[in-house]
Amino acid sequence: MENIRKFGDIGKFKIYKPGEVLFLQNALGDCMFIITKGTFGVYINSFTDFPTKVADIPAGAFLGEMSVIDGSPRSATIVSEEQGMAVSVGKEHFQTLLAENPDIAEKILKTLSGRAESTAKLAREKGNAVEDLPPELQNPVQNSATDFDTMIFLAGRIRELNEMLNPKKETKEIEIKQNVKMMTLLPKGHERYKQIDKFDNSKLLSNSDCVCPYCGNGFKGRVPMFSRLEEKEKTSDFRVVHRNMNVLFYTNIICPNCNFCDTYQEMLKEPTPARTPKVSGNQFLNAEGFTGYEGEFTHSLHEAVLSYYLNIECLKQVPGSELRAGKAWQRLYWLYSDFDEKRWAGYAATEAYNQFRKYLNLSGESLAAEEFMTVNIIMAELSIALGNKEQACTHFEENMNVPGNQTHDLAKKSLQKLRELRGE
Repeated sequence: MENIRKFGDIGKFKIYKPGEVLFLQNALGDCMFIITKGTFGVYINSFTDFPTKVADIPAGAFLGEMSVIDGSPRSATIVSEEQGMAVSVGKEHFQTLLAENPDIAEKILKTLSGRAESTAKLAREKGNAVEDLPPELQNPVQNSATDFDTMIFLAGRIRELNEMLNPKKETKEIEIKQNVKMMTLLPKGHERYKQIDKFDNSKLLSNSDCVCPYCGNGFKGRVPMFSRLEEKEKTSDFRVVHRNMNVLFYTNIICPNCNFCDTYQEMLKEPTPARTPKVSGNQFLNAEGFTGYEGEFTHSLHEAVLSYYLNIECLKQVPGSELRAGKAWQRLYWLYSDFDEKRWAGYAATEAYNQFRKYLNLSGESLAAEEFMTVNIIMAELSIALGNKEQACTHFEENMNVPGNQTHDLAKKSLQKLRELRGE
């Protein structure tokens, strides 16, 4: 790239330490970045909501342009893998950047065009009727007079196609229960853990802007920085295990306004006023001093467990949340298993299975093949954990019968597990 000083009048330079975050997935942004030094990792939330690294971004690349062009939320989390440098360019200087740097304008145009084409291909594969891009936009040529308008058109096209692939569900107004003591959320016979020691996670947390998707309240949340953890393995039920992982990464965030409890991924999403259910009331009494991610010393095992029962109780009030409830029970099952709580691990695994079963019954025919197979594998692994190998075999067999997907990695994985269970 040419001398980076040419961005001095329109951009802000920053040096990033190893492990430092540029931005988080789903967060809103008003600037794009041009990488001038170092390598930055791209992390996306996996099916089970644990971030997974998918790519590296080298010096000379740009990212975050969609947020500047049409206000789209960030599609991934970007983390500095080594000491690096990037220049951020805000909306107010974006068109100046394009006019003064034709090479960048052309790269952005070609990137957006390629993304629109690949997204259209996915939509067609799912049976949607999608028109081709106009010929002049399939390989756009830089033209300073029309660059920004072309980018807006392409960004709009990408957004429409993504909505076609992931249609938004209608939301309804919900009324939150009030004055419910959190301890009453625990199942009968579940004692309060005596462990009260807090875990010092201050170096593994990032202060991030959160917005409650239920009441619209904005607040600062303490979000875990998975990029600073050393990955150990991926388990057969799609869990990512880290060597230095602790109870922190099982907890959820509580909105300080309405006390709705959800994952940090949900709290990083900006609510759409027309679709956001309004919450009335402040739902739970925090007699136990539960504080979400507030403070430097957070959380005991007891608070982590409570956060999941609070999250699950909240989701009961949100229509169409069977999948999210299944994931919540699954993570609680992992938490209990890590602390060798066999009785409650089995309880959580059973509840997780029931929620995933309900999700498949309601949505099975409309699911993409990959999601259908992923849920089936999770249900099979839960069945194995519960000692029901015959039920597990049924789920693996269902994946083998998905039309046209016998060569898919998930189908191959199902076949391998099926043979292991049958001793073949």
